[in-house]
Amino acid sequence: MIFCKLAQILLLSIIMNRKEIEQKHDIICKLISKKQLLDSLRLIKQLLDINPNSDLSNQLNKNISTYKQILSHTVEGIEDNERPEIYKKLLLSTLSLADVVKQNVLFNSHEMTLLNKRKNFSNIHFTKEEAGKIVNELTSNIELDELLMQSEIGETTNDNQKQSEQLEKLYAIFNRIWLTNKYYEADIELVKNIIDADGFPWQEKSLIVTALTFSSLTCFDTEKIKLLIEFVEHKEKQVWQRALSGLVISLYFHDNRLHLYPELMDNIRNFYKAEYEEHFESIIIQLIKSKDTEKFTKKFEKEIVPEIVKNAPKLTEKLDLENILSKENEDEDKNPDWGKIFEDSEGLYKKIEEFSNMQMEGTDIFMGAFSKLKHFPFFNDMHNWFVPFYPENKTIKTELKDEPENEVSKLLKTLKSIPFICNSDKYSFILNYKNMPAQQKAMMLELFIAEMQGLKELEEEDTKLDKKSESKIIFTQYIQDLYRFYKLFPEKNQFYDIFNLKLDIHNSFFFNELIKDDAIIRRIAEYYFEKDHYKEAIDIYFKLEKKGESNYELFQKTAYSYQKLQDYKNALDYYLKAELFDKNHFWNLKKIAFCQRQLKNNEDALKYYLEAEKLEPENLSIQAYLGHSYLSLDNYEKALKHYFKVEYLAPDNTKILRPIAWCYFAQSKLPEAKKYYEKIPENEITKFDLINLGHIEWCNGKMKNAIDFYKRSILQKDNNLKEFLKVLFADKNYLAKQGVNIKEIPMMLDYLRYEL
Repeated sequence: MIFCKLAQILLLSIIMNRKEIEQKHDIICKLISKKQLLDSLRLIKQLLDINPNSDLSNQLNKNISTYKQILSHTVEGIEDNERPEIYKKLLLSTLSLADVVKQNVLFNSHEMTLLNKRKNFSNIHFTKEEAGKIVNELTSNIELDELLMQSEIGETTNDNQKQSEQLEKLYAIFNRIWLTNKYYEADIELVKNIIDADGFPWQEKSLIVTALTFSSLTCFDTEKIKLLIEFVEHKEKQVWQRALSGLVISLYFHDNRLHLYPELMDNIRNFYKAEYEEHFESIIIQLIKSKDTEKFTKKFEKEIVPEIVKNAPKLTEKLDLENILSKENEDEDKNPDWGKIFEDSEGLYKKIEEFSNMQMEGTDIFMGAFSKLKHFPFFNDMHNWFVPFYPENKTIKTELKDEPENEVSKLLKTLKSIPFICNSDKYSFILNYKNMPAQQKAMMLELFIAEMQGLKELEEEDTKLDKKSESKIIFTQYIQDLYRFYKLFPEKNQFYDIFNLKLDIHNSFFFNELIKDDAIIRRIAEYYFEKDHYKEAIDIYFKLEKKGESNYELFQKTAYSYQKLQDYKNALDYYLKAELFDKNHFWNLKKIAFCQRQLKNNEDALKYYLEAEKLEPENLSIQAYLGHSYLSLDNYEKALKHYFKVEYLAPDNTKILRPIAWCYFAQSKLPEAKKYYEKIPENEITKFDLINLGHIEWCNGKMKNAIDFYKRSILQKDNNLKEFLKVLFADKNYLAKQGVNIKEIPMMLDYLRYEL
């Protein structure tokens, strides 16, 4: 029996990896949040079986016993005024136990080598009274960045023995704050002393904030949340912005359980003042932006870099009607009256301008470039991913000690001032700089400083207009530092990647409890909308509508979002709501007609296109879609009338030749149909054009010619026999109408197969 139990435990420990352990813990937390306590207790028992711990087992048994007693008293009808409070404490106790059990299993997992190593380094013991003494020792003798520098260059003289001991204590404090599951008085006092210590450098306080944030994410503790709030309220520049970022991330990460801590939520509500509203907004939007980092990285590498290499930008302003009958024309055009975060761009210059704007607003477009510069030993240490960039850093000076002093001074001054490169990437740049050839350094430095000076001037102008922009820069850089750590740190697999979460913060409990300003909520929706996150935009637009907001732009954007998600029924409903405001009437009519077409309501679509034509009778798009609407209703004469108008007004548009040719074919006007198909330039002939030319030949009694066209169509790279057959059988009624014997199709196909 004992052997079987041991075998079961060993098997569980082998089978369950970090991800599975965290998933099971997540299920437990959700069960407790839903007050499904029995199931959660059983799952905790399963985790404990992986790595038995007598203290934790005793706590579990105590919780089970308490719950059984509560259940028994409830069923027996025993009155107990204290039962609700006991039950509430039991929920919180079980939640806390689940957190610690998870950490206990993870710390003993063979995967978690970094955590095991750091945990041993964090086992310093001290009392609440000794906490202040520890901080004083670290701030009195030598600056902490000096300690770090000594460690980097490896000095081992006797004079540095005490410094090495202090450095070891600093690392131990970082690890203790990070890896302690639940904070007790000594831990709380240690962090409080760091917050209040004037001699404790802001750079190192920033690292402590990161340790506290990681600790909060690793194992929930209300004290950690309160300490992050204290860091924010202390208002030390550079430090409080990181603390507020950590606070928002922690609240979102643990959102499912916050309703179980009403006292904590009261603390957060008391802390949350009007001055923090815009900061919350900036952090939330920056976190949302992180979800697009990979997309923008690919876009940068595919669009900007190749064009720079080719040095052949294509700048054209030719009227583009090539998609005159495709849904993209209607599908893509946002209302010009809405305004845009980015202007439509074309060519290399416009693309670079677009990416420059994106840089200035905090879009992370450098991830791809700098990800290739994280191989330096500097990045093997976790804390180095979060060291703020500052020129006085002795590690930087050590790296650049052989470079000309005037160049180093310019480089560091410029790097410090750049708002859109995060701290981690600035260190990557420095570490790579010394390896560049001298000529490349000089050229790069000259261009780099000139370009960045111009951007710095723009940023200074922006700072004058927006006093909060400095904090936005710090939020942005810190979140980008976090992103790089979770994506690129060599031992990243030992951490739960917060950037893999949905980051739908607008749906969270804490967001709805704190943020009441509709303007902020609307701006978050606008960001989602502008960046094509239509589902999320709809979520917020719907909330605003429920709160009573009602205007044409809200309805139009909701409609457009549904349209982009191909939910044309809901899109149509909201376009019709917007129509009641009689604003942007022409644009709205086009959209209503477009949705009606997608829903196959061709007569209704035609009605709205005719209304739009009254407003802009010469609009080519409307003329084309009127033609298409009549075509859908088999009214070829009227369809031709509108297609001819497009042909007359845009004679260079060869796309219009196809629907004209087809209308003639459907009317059995074969010479006219053939004439228009033959007008299509050879390099624009499609597989469908070849099929239709084959149809015309067959209807003229020239089956051999028809087979030649069919063969050419099938041999096109985007076609095959199977696809050809789909088109042929879809068109057989048109062929029969014009005298083709449908019974001959099988023989024609067999002949065609011989020819292929």
